[in-house]
Order: sequence, then C-alpha cells, then structure tokens
Amino acid sequence: MEAAAQDVATIQFASDTLTYPEASGSGSTPVLQTGVTIWETTGTLTGFPSFLLRGTDGTAKRGTDYNLGSNRYNLREYAHYDTSFSFSSAGVWTYPNGDDGPDKQFTWKIQKYNSNDKRYNLGSRTTATVIIRDDDPTVV
Repeated sequence: MEAAAQDVATIQFASDTLTYPEASGSGSTPVLQTGVTIWETTGTLTGFPSFLLRGTDGTAKRGTDYNLGSNRYNLREYAHYDTSFSFSSAGVWTYPNGDDGPDKQFTWKIQKYNSNDKRYNLGSRTTATVIIRDDDPTVV
C-alpha cells in the first residue's frame, strides 16, 4: 500500500493590493488598522511555521505615514487554521495628518523565516502594494 502524498501548505498575500485608511484626527500617535485580511493559506499546516513580512517605503514613509507590527509572524500566534487569516495585534499602523493629499503606498514582501522549512511553500503573491487612503477633506 502506498503512502498518501503530503499536502504541504502554501502561504501568500490574500491580494496584490491591500488598502488601509489613514488614521483619523491629528497628532503623532499611530493607530492599528484592522479588518483587512493580509495573508491566506491553502493545504495542510503542520506545526507552527514562521514567516517574515518586510516593508519597503514608496510614497508612504515608515515612521511618518505607517509603521509595522512584528516582522516575524508565527502561525500559532496569528492563525487559527482557517484558509484566510485576519491580523490581530500585528499589521499596519497608520499615522494621522491634517493635510489633504494623495493616497500613499509602500510595498510588503513575504519571505520564509527559515529557507529550509519544508512545512510550507510560498505562493505566487509574495509581494503586495499597501495603499494608505488619505482621509482629509479637500479645502477649497
């Protein structure tokens, strides 16, 4: 009798583009934005693999327009073995500003924490553009 083929999990961004609002109000305190599914998995996860999310500035600048929670995500902490995960205490923090302006963006890349980890593969969406929507009214 042959053993069944192992169904290895695949982890990738849920979309090519993730959109978050700019934090409302004014001041310099960032606000954790929730309600956006960041990554998804398919297949069977074994154990609690970790992966990295790294941000690269575009028109949005880290520390001024956005900040990121942890760079390392462990699926024991952030997943519940669903096929689609919403983030909890990690993710994108946006800063308020009172200036009307265009939306801003940065790039997020998903990488294996340990390149030798055979418990999962990366899917085709390893890079996502993150858009921070400006929420300030246009003053005429």
